[in-house]
Amino acid sequence: MELAVNELYEDIGDCKGHAWCGTCHVEIVSGKLIESMTRDETMTLEKLENTDPASRLACQIMLDELIDGMVFRVLGDA
Repeated sequence: MELAVNELYEDIGDCKGHAWCGTCHVEIVSGKLIESMTRDETMTLEKLENTDPASRLACQIMLDELIDGMVFRVLGDA
């Protein structure tokens, strides 16, 4: 999420990375995350209308070598 806020978007990150708001909602376009979702992330995604099985909150994705080459699309909380 910090990368997206700092480089691409200004209108996301309302909850400052606590997985409460959904403004950093992304879709995994290619690749797969190994880590599982937290309870807060799951609950927030359940409240959003535009989710699918590839939905995640960017604030909960660790920036490490495991996501190298993955492609995400920012959806936001709409």
